[in-house]
Amino acid sequence: MKNNTFKQIINANLASVDPGFGQFALAKASADLFKKVINK
Repeated sequence: MKNNTFKQIINANLASVDPGFGQFALAKASADLFKKVINK
């Protein structure tokens, strides 16, 4: 639980420092999820 919170803080900091990176990570996550749905 503590580790997850730590990761969330890092991710939030990354997103605030570089919004473009946050959008890229979100797009990649969406694409990966979409591929999983297609492959089923």
